[in-house]
Amino acid sequence: MKRLYTLVSILAVGSCLFAQPVVLTLKTHGLAPDQANEMKMSNFSDPGRAGENQVWDLSGMGSDKDFQSFVAPVSEAYKQLNFPEANVVLNEEGNLFFYFTDEEAQSAWGVINQCGRVVMKFSRPLTNMKYPFTYGDEFSGIYEGTYYFPDREAPLAGTYNVKADGYGKLILPGGKEINNILRVVFTHSYEVIMENSIETNDIVSYRWYSSSERFPLAMIIGIGNSSYNEGKYSYRSLYRVPEQIEELNQNIQEPEQDIVEESIPEPLQDPVRIYPNPANKRFTLEYSVNEDSEVFIELYDNKGTKVATLTDQYKKAGNYSETFNTNKYSLKHGIYHIRTIIGEQSYSTTFIRE
Repeated sequence: MKRLYTLVSILAVGSCLFAQPVVLTLKTHGLAPDQANEMKMSNFSDPGRAGENQVWDLSGMGSDKDFQSFVAPVSEAYKQLNFPEANVVLNEEGNLFFYFTDEEAQSAWGVINQCGRVVMKFSRPLTNMKYPFTYGDEFSGIYEGTYYFPDREAPLAGTYNVKADGYGKLILPGGKEINNILRVVFTHSYEVIMENSIETNDIVSYRWYSSSERFPLAMIIGIGNSSYNEGKYSYRSLYRVPEQIEELNQNIQEPEQDIVEESIPEPLQDPVRIYPNPANKRFTLEYSVNEDSEVFIELYDNKGTKVATLTDQYKKAGNYSETFNTNKYSLKHGIYHIRTIIGEQSYSTTFIRE
């Protein structure tokens, strides 16, 4: 058992100066299995300026709908059939992006769309991050592969550039201000070589990172087609809901408090853990309840459709382990997501049914 000590006191807030720019690494910001990201989507399209000590006011982002993404290990089936080089897959609303990531870089090897069809496969990968990466860093490269249409395929070739072009303060919808933010701009352009023509696509994305969050706090993505509308982009933007962001403004000093002693159970190293993963006939879900709470666990398929409610109970504080039979829920081979709500905390975990 551990003792939880809380202090109660007088709030002292110091002046907020921009700290040193964030440094992105695989450990702190790379794609890691069993990580989930929930954002809001809008059509905001003004990324602001580059440079030092900038203030990016994205408070005008209007919320159109929810956007979710998950990271999972790549199954052996995908490795054997399509992407042997990849070790993680990023699921964005059912679209699967296959990456190889290590301590040096993060590189894309291909895409499968929501219908389960391979859209792109790279013979020379598209690298969208190198580690460590901070303000002023920049790199470029080329990538090659195949674009798959429903009835044919065509070669593609492209170039990319990644630059950390600014740092400063970010203002999110609701007026939430976050200091010590790094902005990274990722641009890439590729040509699909048709039988009688060449189609050129251009993409630019702006991403804002904090030191305490793995995923970007906000993104603005512009997509254009030089073959039809040169220089014109259609935009979409995404942002994290401020209430979901933890420990963002590290320049605010926390209040001191009187000591209150409270006993809590020894927590698990991870709040929610699944094993084995990938799973075949059974999988076990471990989770930690720090105080008496309602526990609600739901299972979703890769398209976001609810499959089953696994648990809906009031639990005493403690560590729990529950085993589930995949046949009971008629789980087919593929990627699934488990949403675990413990009190007011929500966790998303990804697992693969082999």
